[in-house]
Amino acid sequence: ELLVYYKKVFSILYRHASRQLDNTMFKRKKMKIEELVEYVWDVYAKLQQKNNVDLKLCIKSESDMLVLCDEQLLKYMFHVLMTMSFEDERCGCITLSFDKSDGFVNFAFTDDRGHYEAEKLNSMFYPDALSTADDAEARKVMQILVCKQIIRKSLFFLQLGR
Repeated sequence: ELLVYYKKVFSILYRHASRQLDNTMFKRKKMKIEELVEYVWDVYAKLQQKNNVDLKLCIKSESDMLVLCDEQLLKYMFHVLMTMSFEDERCGCITLSFDKSDGFVNFAFTDDRGHYEAEKLNSMFYPDALSTADDAEARKVMQILVCKQIIRKSLFFLQLGR
């Protein structure tokens, strides 16, 4: 009787976990780069209004490109990149370019206001930085790690789709 009870509990938990996993899994669909560019411009306009930073945005892309991606994750990644670029209060220019190459769409997000030293990049991309960071810095590190995972997951699913 106890065994039957645990089987029922396990099957309920399994169904619930399966549903949760379906809700959070990487959902691939075709998206026009034009839509992504429009989203980036909207984020830029909102951040420009909120912040007193003289930051210009230049986007270079062809109009007919499609990308196979999880739209929500890709938009989140660009939102994080734009938000982080506005945290630097120096004047400058951000360039976002999309290029086709061997059936892939590559993007480059370039901020001309400087570069990070290797030590800073390591602290941003490795989770051990979370243990010594304050709340604001930990949030930034987590956002960067999520973006890194979005890129990794996108590449993984593209490799499976070949």
